[in-house]
This record gives sequence, structure tokens and C-alpha cells, in this order.
Amino acid sequence: MPFGTGQAGNHYIQFLIPGAALGTVKRDITGVGFAPASSTLRDIKELTITVRQTKVNTLTADRLGAVSGFTTSAQYGRVQWSTTGNQWNRLPLRYPFDPAAGNLLVEIFCVGAFGVGSGDPGFRQDASLQSITASGWGFQPPRQCTLGTGAPRIELCFDAGFFTVFDDSSCLGSNRTAPRLSFAGSPRLGNTAHVDLSGASGTSGLAVLIWGFRHIAADGLDLTIAGAPGCVLRMRIDFVFGYATQNGAARASIPLPNDSGLIGIDPVGFQWFPYDPSANRLQFVSSNWGFLRFGH
Repeated sequence: MPFGTGQAGNHYIQFLIPGAALGTVKRDITGVGFAPASSTLRDIKELTITVRQTKVNTLTADRLGAVSGFTTSAQYGRVQWSTTGNQWNRLPLRYPFDPAAGNLLVEIFCVGAFGVGSGDPGFRQDASLQSITASGWGFQPPRQCTLGTGAPRIELCFDAGFFTVFDDSSCLGSNRTAPRLSFAGSPRLGNTAHVDLSGASGTSGLAVLIWGFRHIAADGLDLTIAGAPGCVLRMRIDFVFGYATQNGAARASIPLPNDSGLIGIDPVGFQWFPYDPSANRLQFVSSNWGFLRFGH
């Protein structure tokens, strides 16, 4: 818990991180990381991670008892998230931490979450953190939850660069294979990040890469109505670039300026759309999607 066991379920957890552990300087949290016990594909219908600060030092069973102040959330509709065991798996999230505002209150809300694969689907825990939990609920978690100790061990990123990849939203091309987006290189300032494409049909020789500073809410935009059944647009279209493909593969290389001001901007999301005139009426198919967070 809270990212699912071997059977789909709804999970909720809220826990406190002492503000004193985060230092005495105002600074932005730019991401959160979780460490699973084993490598597992997480299939989640809805995932929301919410961060706020509170003057409360001790939780009660009431999940609204410590809720106050400015809130920020990372919200995703249906996602498939491949997590690697015993290392930090990071998600973009931005919150302006202020030492004067108190402790950090983290809430994780999962709907229809389950883990696919062998090994322990759980995440490494910090047994010292107080938490409240609820599982198996329907429309929303109950107001009164179970009070206890133990919460997912969490990494708070302040200036770390990282990649995040989701495995959903791709569709089959004419070669009966789903094109795949992946990252290579480095997300660190002063280096070069690569956004790679593989698995596309090798006949067309063209692919479009969409850049977006926001992803489309809920489950994304189903492209069935546009003539591409099973394909989903996940990123808001802020920029579009075309690339030549060779044997169904392409690479977009992005030099990252050594400018610390980039750390404060939103992460950049990417999704490939290879041209595949034999695949569907739209003549394009979608890949999975992911984010690049600039950092050190």
C-alpha cells in the first residue's frame, strides 16, 4: 500500500513529515520519489499525491483533521507506472516549502491500483512516521481512517533532475507493435537528454514528437473519434517537432543549458506519434509518454 497489491483496490494514506527535517530555508519541492521492494508494473486508474503544510504535530483518525493551508497536487488518470526495486522512482510535483508554515502533510489517493509481476509489490517504509490509512472504500475514503505508524519512505527532490516514464496510452502500428518512448542521456543541467523512439513501423520514415508543459487531465484524449482507435494523446501540445526514423527508431537530443533558472520551470512532457498510413484513418499511432525534470 498505497500503490496496489496483487489485486486491484482503492487505497488512501496520509502522513506527516516533520518540517524540521527539511531545513530552515524556503525552497521549492520539485518532485517526490518512492522506493519499492521489487520491480513491478503499477496499473492505477487514478493517482493523486497531495502536499500541504500544517501546524498540526500529531495526526488523529480524522483525515480532515490536519488539512489546512496551501495545497499542491500531482494528479494522473489511468496510468501504468513501471517502478524499479530498491531505488527512487520519481514523479514531478512542485510545492513551495516554507519552514514557518509547519510540518509537511502528504496524502496519497489511489483508485483501482494493483501491481503486476513477481516479488513483493509493497514499498519501503519509514516505521517512525505517523499515518492514517484506509483501503477498500468506494467513491471516496471514509472521514475516519485507521491511525497508526509506518508510511512509504519518501524522497523529496529540491533540485534533482530526473526522468519519469508511464507505459500506457500507446497503440499498435501496422507492424502489430506499439511504439515506445524512453529516455537516455542525463536530465542534469549542462548535459544532453535524449528522447528515444523504438518499435514504430519501419516503412514511413517519419515521427512527430509532442512537447507539453502539462498533461491532459483524467485519462487523456481518446483518438478513436479522430480515426485512431486505441490511441491516446496524453500531453498538451505546446510544441511539435518532426524527426526522420530509421527501422522504426528515432532520437531527439536536447542539450540542457547550464542555467539554474530552469529548475524552477515545469517539467517537460513528451509523447511520440509515428506516421503510419496503414495503421488507421488518422495515419498516426501514439507511444507511451513521460516527463523530463531539469535539475542538478
